[in-house]
Amino acid sequence: MKEKYTKKRRASRVKVGSKVEGKVRTINNASLIEFSTTGAMIEHAHLLRPGILCDLNMRWGEKECSVRAKVVWSVVVRSEKDEKNQEILIYRSGLEFYGLRKGQMDFIGGIVGSFLLGGILLGNLKVRPEILQAG
Repeated sequence: MKEKYTKKRRASRVKVGSKVEGKVRTINNASLIEFSTTGAMIEHAHLLRPGILCDLNMRWGEKECSVRAKVVWSVVVRSEKDEKNQEILIYRSGLEFYGLRKGQMDFIGGIVGSFLLGGILLGNLKVRPEILQAG
């Protein structure tokens, strides 16, 4: 699976691991796993269907930025127990940024560059109840 998506990427991603946390409206928490100038991979505990639009709200130092993204793919990666000891599925989803303005591109480029040098990013994700139409 990794090769399939790696070949389609327009920009390299950086591993951010547990340094980045997010929230998805109606999906509670999400972690940003990888991040690039064109998209991100997130991990979360509720289904996100491809085509759903998201807002990724990020804070980096004193700066904040919100970007739109489309869920491109979503797969189950494992199961684990929640705080009530119930089994839950954990998903990873690929997001593609779109409609970025210059200031947003500069912000994202700064984050990617910073992570290459060991920076820190805080973020949260919010799902919009919109679905992109094909075509």
